Amino acid sequence: MACVVVALPYSRGLYSSRQLARACEERVDVMAVTGLNRPDFRTIADFRKRHLMALSDLFVQVLRLCRAAGLVRFVHVAVEGIKMKANASRHKAMSCGRMKTSEPALAAEVEAWLDQARKAEAGEDGALDADQRGDETLDWMADK
Repeated sequence: MACVVVALPYSRGLYSSRQLARACEERVDVMAVTGLNRPDFRTIADFRKRHLMALSDLFVQVLRLCRAAGLVRFVHVAVEGIKMKANASRHKAMSCGRMKTSEPALAAEVEAWLDQARKAEAGEDGALDADQRGDETLDWMADK
């Protein structure tokens, strides 16, 4: 379960264990995946540290499986009457062959997620006490 708690939010831009623990309590998408379990941020951080290499390999495998299962595909998207700035030139579009050769770039992107998580974790650990999540009631509000 902890692996799922880590994987889903990474794809949504949540990297720190405190953010992930909070998401387990507040975000329906994360609650659905975790089965309403609410791991402590320390549990998530320790799991990530202990299984960092396996997580990196797992993320790349999941992306490959999604492609093989047809979950990642080219589709037609139509937006009526809305002008959008886009870069959809033939030089930027990807064929299936080019997607296969871009796997190292996907692995690098996953590594960047993990690196971002390490940095977020270190920043929060430096700013907060070991037992603080960061959303505790402030002292001046505690007796109001």
